[in-house]
Amino acid sequence: MKKHIDNYLSQFDSADAKEKPEAHQRTAADRIAWMRTRITKLKELGKLVEAHPDKQISTVDPDARLLKTQGMKKQVCYNVQTSVDTKHHLIVAHEVTNVNDRGQLTNMTEQSQEAIK
Repeated sequence: MKKHIDNYLSQFDSADAKEKPEAHQRTAADRIAWMRTRITKLKELGKLVEAHPDKQISTVDPDARLLKTQGMKKQVCYNVQTSVDTKHHLIVAHEVTNVNDRGQLTNMTEQSQEAIK
């Protein structure tokens, strides 16, 4: 078993000896440059977050917000509320919101009553 391990380690040593040290330096320099650019972009994004009234933004969809979903997980999404007329099975009111379900019943009831008048 030791013979196999020694052979395996010697293969690593051979591969390391064949590599050019400047190749690692170049990639490291490229990575550092990328990281500096990324840090600059993240700082700009941080300023936008601080300036936003909700203190949150989505880079994919500017209107989406972080909501608690099933199991108390948090996800960037929307919450769609609908109210249906039970007699005709038609949607009488709807709303797309960025807040969770709690507290939406009153709002949707008022919208439904107004639509049915």
